[in-house]
Amino acid sequence: PAWAELPACDPEPRALGLTSRHLAYVIYTSGSTGTPKGVMVEHRGVVNLGLAQIGLFGVGSNSRVVQFASLGFDASAWEMIMALGSGAALHLPADELRQASAELSDYLRSESITHATLPPALLQASRSAEYLASQALILAGELPKAELIRRLPAASVI
Repeated sequence: PAWAELPACDPEPRALGLTSRHLAYVIYTSGSTGTPKGVMVEHRGVVNLGLAQIGLFGVGSNSRVVQFASLGFDASAWEMIMALGSGAALHLPADELRQASAELSDYLRSESITHATLPPALLQASRSAEYLASQALILAGELPKAELIRRLPAASVI
């Protein structure tokens, strides 16, 4: 329809027949067992995950969350929901920063990032671990080595 034909405000979800069980997004599996498969995520699942992570990780309106995960991974949705659902700032580093541990460390410091979900291997090779030791650090994607955990004695590591 033409722009002028669109409603002046958003219609009520109930008027459209929408419920919490409707599709929010589709994310695809890695395909490690064959063909990648689409996983349908409902709105209620997104909301419940967001509320749980906001509470567990202590994300608030003064928080600064880095969007580290590629948009093709489910963790990217978690990062966005955690930030936007709490009123926190969502920081989007350039793609090349995601691969370079030294530059990522500088970025985390310069942007005063308070919450980061990062793979342990990246932290193992970077100075980010020490900076994030006083922040909320969520390790994901693989099992961290004991040496890395010992470097983070004051961290809120999950």
